[in-house]
Amino acid sequence: MIILGEGSLRPELEQLISKLELCDAVKLPGFVLDPYPWYLEADLFVLSSQYEGFGNVIVEAMECGLPVVSTDCKAGPSEILNGGEYGKLVPVGDVNALAKAMLEALSEPPSPDRQKMRATEFSIDRASQIYLKLFDLT
Repeated sequence: MIILGEGSLRPELEQLISKLELCDAVKLPGFVLDPYPWYLEADLFVLSSQYEGFGNVIVEAMECGLPVVSTDCKAGPSEILNGGEYGKLVPVGDVNALAKAMLEALSEPPSPDRQKMRATEFSIDRASQIYLKLFDLT
């Protein structure tokens, strides 16, 4: 398992990984400028946020054809995943539901092409065209 990013709870996470004897199974590379090489090597993308605006990382993962599991924060993930049509949504803070959804997503992954197609709906080009139509500039 790879966990990208940095945060104030990193020392506690490192201690937990050590306590559970998972040092060989869990890696924490920290912040990476370009996550795409990581997506391309991954089997699954998981977002376990308590709060999220628009989850660009979900779109990036889908763009690489990955199955997605996300907490159902107030904004973002549900919209991107269309209420669970393009990925699994679980209640925030429900670790058992998150683990179950991860196993399900790995055992029955969605079509990578379908994930990629959904990601295009959030492209800059598409958003720009919709925005311009609002002002009747196209």
